[in-house]
Amino acid sequence: MDSQTTPMKIDVKIGSIHPDGNVRAYESVNLNDCFAIRNIKIVDSTKGLFIAMPSYKAGSGEYKDICFPVTKNFGNN
Repeated sequence: MDSQTTPMKIDVKIGSIHPDGNVRAYESVNLNDCFAIRNIKIVDSTKGLFIAMPSYKAGSGEYKDICFPVTKNFGNN
């Protein structure tokens, strides 16, 4: 079996930048022109900048991610 890997095409667009406050920017990502992730937040915290994936508020009041890595390997890349 021939195992060839094709590089993933990743397009990132910064929608808006906010110099003040915790949320510094919103962005959108398109993967291979076939999977889109919208409303990604770049958040400034006491530990530095981090990416917050889109989420929804569950009935329990807890926030749940809408998009997330399924495997540990994918989450580490």
